[in-house]
Amino acid sequence: MSSFLTKLAELEELGKWDEIANVITHLTDEKLLTMLKARLVDNLAPRVVGIILTSFGKSNLEKKKLQLIKTVLDEIPRQAALTAVQTRDLTYAVLSELDSLETSSLVKLVDFCINLMQSDEQSKECWKEILPRLLLLLKEKPLVSHCGHEMSGADYRSQVVKSLCNTEWRPQNITMIAAMFRELPVAGDEFKQVVDKLLDGLDELEASEVPPFVYQMLRLCSHQHFLLVLMHVQRYYNKNAARAPADNEDIDSIEAVEATNRGMSADLKQSESMVLFHVQRCAAQDPQSSRNLATNLSLLTNTPEIIFGKSNFLLSAILMVCDVATLREKFLAILVSNLVRSIQDEEIRSRNTWTASVLASQNKLEPCLKGLIENTDIQRGAILEQLVKLCFELLLNKKSGRAAEDILKVAANTLMHIARKQPDSVSVILELLVNNIAASKADPHLLRCLKRLIAMTPAKLLIKAEFISVKMVEHLVNMRPATAEQSVVAMIPLLSISEGLCNSLILNLRKAINRPLVATKQMAVTGLLTMLQRLRVKKFAVGSQAFSSSSSLSSQISAEITHHGLIISKDLAAINLELIQILTPALSCQAEVRLRLYEGIHPLAASNADLAPVILHFLYKNVTKCKELGGSEMINYEKCYKETSEEEIVLVEPVGHLIFAIAMAVCHLKNFESEDGLASEMEDYLDKMTEKMAKVTTTDLGFDKDNLIIDEGVKGETKMLVLTLGMNVCEALIGYLIKRWADSKDQHSRKVMSVFNTYNSIQDHIKGCKRPTKKKQDANNTVVNSQNPRKRGRPSANIPSASKEKGSKQVGGICLPLVLDLSTLHLTLQLLYSEDVDWADKHHANILQNKIPFQLWVLNSLMQAISHYKTLSSNGLMEKTSYEFKSFCYIGRILLDCIPKVIEVAEDSIDVALLQLESLSELLSLFQHDNRTMLEQFISALGNGNMDESIAEIIPSLQKLIADFLKYMYENEDVEQNYKKLPRLAVSIASQIASLLNHSNPVTATFVKWVQQLARQSECRDEQVVKAMLELLLQVHSLCSRTTGALRALASDVRIILGTIEEAEKEQERKILLIGDGHAAVVVQVICAHIRDSLDIINVLIQRLRSERSLQPYQINPECADIVNEVGDKETLICDLMDTMMSVLRILLTTKMSMEQGEALLRDICHVYRTASSLSKHFAKFSSRGDPSFRRTKFPVVVNVAGNVLPPLITSFISYLEEKQKEKYQEMQVKKSYNAKVAQKRVLRESDTFARAMFEYEKFSKSVFQLSAKLKDASLKDCLNLGPSYDFRINYQDVQEKLRELQEEEEEDSEGEEMDED
Repeated sequence: MSSFLTKLAELEELGKWDEIANVITHLTDEKLLTMLKARLVDNLAPRVVGIILTSFGKSNLEKKKLQLIKTVLDEIPRQAALTAVQTRDLTYAVLSELDSLETSSLVKLVDFCINLMQSDEQSKECWKEILPRLLLLLKEKPLVSHCGHEMSGADYRSQVVKSLCNTEWRPQNITMIAAMFRELPVAGDEFKQVVDKLLDGLDELEASEVPPFVYQMLRLCSHQHFLLVLMHVQRYYNKNAARAPADNEDIDSIEAVEATNRGMSADLKQSESMVLFHVQRCAAQDPQSSRNLATNLSLLTNTPEIIFGKSNFLLSAILMVCDVATLREKFLAILVSNLVRSIQDEEIRSRNTWTASVLASQNKLEPCLKGLIENTDIQRGAILEQLVKLCFELLLNKKSGRAAEDILKVAANTLMHIARKQPDSVSVILELLVNNIAASKADPHLLRCLKRLIAMTPAKLLIKAEFISVKMVEHLVNMRPATAEQSVVAMIPLLSISEGLCNSLILNLRKAINRPLVATKQMAVTGLLTMLQRLRVKKFAVGSQAFSSSSSLSSQISAEITHHGLIISKDLAAINLELIQILTPALSCQAEVRLRLYEGIHPLAASNADLAPVILHFLYKNVTKCKELGGSEMINYEKCYKETSEEEIVLVEPVGHLIFAIAMAVCHLKNFESEDGLASEMEDYLDKMTEKMAKVTTTDLGFDKDNLIIDEGVKGETKMLVLTLGMNVCEALIGYLIKRWADSKDQHSRKVMSVFNTYNSIQDHIKGCKRPTKKKQDANNTVVNSQNPRKRGRPSANIPSASKEKGSKQVGGICLPLVLDLSTLHLTLQLLYSEDVDWADKHHANILQNKIPFQLWVLNSLMQAISHYKTLSSNGLMEKTSYEFKSFCYIGRILLDCIPKVIEVAEDSIDVALLQLESLSELLSLFQHDNRTMLEQFISALGNGNMDESIAEIIPSLQKLIADFLKYMYENEDVEQNYKKLPRLAVSIASQIASLLNHSNPVTATFVKWVQQLARQSECRDEQVVKAMLELLLQVHSLCSRTTGALRALASDVRIILGTIEEAEKEQERKILLIGDGHAAVVVQVICAHIRDSLDIINVLIQRLRSERSLQPYQINPECADIVNEVGDKETLICDLMDTMMSVLRILLTTKMSMEQGEALLRDICHVYRTASSLSKHFAKFSSRGDPSFRRTKFPVVVNVAGNVLPPLITSFISYLEEKQKEKYQEMQVKKSYNAKVAQKRVLRESDTFARAMFEYEKFSKSVFQLSAKLKDASLKDCLNLGPSYDFRINYQDVQEKLRELQEEEEEDSEGEEMDED
């Protein structure tokens, strides 16, 4: 047999085809086939098969050729010894001869291949190459006969494809069938049928068989249905993971893994990893695949639960695609959009309960991300790498608002979970954080992440990442002071274990404090003080020689720093002394730097009393510069400022803050005896200064108390500066007395009042001072100010700049902050407003409580402190364990206790009551405006730690206060203007508290009923209070149900008050008694604002409906199927909401309004028509003639109201407003100050609103026409009121016709006049 093959090959080389034919014909068909079967494994077999087939073709032996092809194809699977190369060569030998076969033979081969597909043989399925070629050849045939039926080749091909799809495929062959269809071009519905058939077989495959099948499917579906393949694969793994036993895994790295996490066997995990790799490779190698996937994912942006759902396979696949550099930006943007939409949906649902039936049931972001991190192994390292990049995309997102904080929280928590799961990723995350912080992107959330990451990371890993932190240390000098402070705080654990980093930080701070820029010096002072405060010492024994003999103290002192439960002991005495020595230059720096030093150094004594003597020695020399021990004055104010060469006064020493820092150090000094008696000396000095300041007058400060003129120039600025510094010293001494009172229980009430009287007298003198009004004339008889011309543009010294923080004093070229700290303010407020103060008896407390000016000063100081913290860029970094947070919680508790007594307090002093409520409102705003989670923690801390219980405790007192205010104001018409602010503030506080309520809170329903009842039964004359109450009503009403009913009631009452355009009979009763006759304007304002907000939400819901309709092809996913099944009900809800929203507008369109109110209403009309157009386009996209989905909703009703009912009302309303506009224009013409151009511009601007309303209506009509045309349904067009044309273009034919008619009328008139003359 081998000689037979060799002979045929030799003859073929010689081109002797006649001899080849003779050799073949001498053999019977059976013998020839038998010989080929026996030698099919020979290397010459493919060549010989091709020679024989060619010889048969030359001899026109079609039947024998067909028989040989069938034999070869049938024998290949049976020959186990055949290699893949031999199989390929045999297949190619057959393929090369298919073109020469007749149509009938091709049809027979097709049937033969289909039979092979259904056979039990599982290896060397050569039919997958043969069958596509056969069908391609047959497609070009004009006529094909099969089973007695004649058809075109294309029809036959389609029939075969349909037959294949209706045939049951063996699981062993399904991968080969998918590969076969890659070579067989199919499109449209036929392609979809093939894909569905192939994907249906996925469930029958073993885990190891899935990756090759998915690869073939992804390549097959590169142009479309790529996402559909991923959905089926996700369902497969979810289904098998649910029944597969999970391997034992350590999940201690994440504190709580949700029940939704999948337990997968090792084989299933390996299979999934291979599939994810194939997804990545297909997207990278085929640009069309990535475009197809990106397009389909973009349609699902508004249904984020599909990607961030119970399963994380789809999310893993997208992250793997993000690992391709050219695709990263596009797909990360898709993930960011989905994640942001999920959080925004959660925010909308929390504020509007009725949206819960449209939006996803709950936010599954964190459980999904936790599960993804937990199930990611080494083979999927790219997923975690891209997840880190996704988190940083979110962290650097510049969005604002409540949702933004939740986004940042999710990103930060995800980074922490990654760090726990993969400790090796800590250095990568740390490097990214440091790079962004150093690149002037030091937002509070980045610093919070840095602190959390360093705090949770083991020391051995931090040492490896030490070089990264060095980079941030080098950039400290370029950071803002608050950022630098928090950066140093974050690095404290690193400093405790890395001497090199600690030395580097100290070196950089030493350089910074000697730089010329004030901001850089402030940063250095802040950083050094932070290190001193965080690196605590166990015992600090020092005398007057502290700074010169630090080495002798090193052996006496050791420090302890706790990190991860390990106590690291070091000798840090030298470090602490070095830090204080480095701070020494700050004592002679600019006043701004000294302020930062004084404000930050005295809390060190509070946290560690052993540092108090060091602080005393440190600050002593600055005190000696300012005091005169032998003189009549305790403070020499002339040494606290200097005059520049430009005749300006510059503050040198903020002496009030210096005295307060000294006083606090003395107060915290317990059982310490200084060798040189400095502590006693400073205590005596403060006591003498207190006695002195209790008797000081403005005359003692160098200014006649009867001289109430502040001169221009240096003299006047000096007076303001000295008086302000005197007030600061009084504040410092009051704080000192209060602190000593609380510590020693020595009653200092009279001393406090004596010093405060001095403060008050200086303040009264400043208030009574006036600027000179004398003016002079120059040579040209022009009146000019007598002010120094070089300083003409400079603001006066006592006028705070608009850019400075509220309540600060502008003196000496800088803005002086509050002298007192939060702890002293807390003690003072406790003394004034707490009933049980164990350190003060009632008699002495009453002395201060009865002094209204003293209460006003304390509350104003509190307002100034809150404003100071609000303006700091680092207030977002305030943590629950921080000193500031705890102090504000104590203060907040005191202010809340004042609420029941506010009305009683207002009887004695309205200003005190006003400041109490304003302080509480500002305190809530401090925690709410930047980080809402801090407000939740703040409210929780005010009670027993539970936010709901705290709210339940706070709200009843607010309810009673608001009701009492409304009653009092209605019964007393002539109330002071300040008194009217009290209920506004009370309602504002209630609104801030209500923002934390949710539907599940039992307080919510009670609070809603109370607000409704109060609005119906109470009366109020102040329109601002009415506005605040109505906004609160709509805010809390939305927590339980829709607000359209409340809006209709408000609109009806407004129409009763203002009357109707048609002068119809007025209704007799109003539903909401709170709305008075003069409140219509603010009510319309509230209604229009709420309608706009509601329409914005409806637009978001419509976008979601579009995404839900786009899920139709993916119903294989159970979540997708549930969403698609419910989308009809959601569309009905949206249409019903639009109908009720327009019913409110129908009421308002018949109401008389002012021009401003009418414009606001017309803007809402434009918004309504834009929303209705979006809804119409939604139905136009997803409806068809066979399935008009809009018919199952109230959309025809919406079209009828928007297209038939509203247009006549809008036309009448615009006509009414045009009349008002005309009257207003005529009134303006009569005035002497009439400006025609300004009036015309105003008329045009107002008329633009009219035109926009009609334009939006026409756009809505167009969208309805398009929907009607697509569905061939004329009923929608009948719902539109086309009315007059609002097209202002000139129609030439109409103009000619009008001119002709006018000419005829003139001719008739002239003829009539001639007849009369006759």
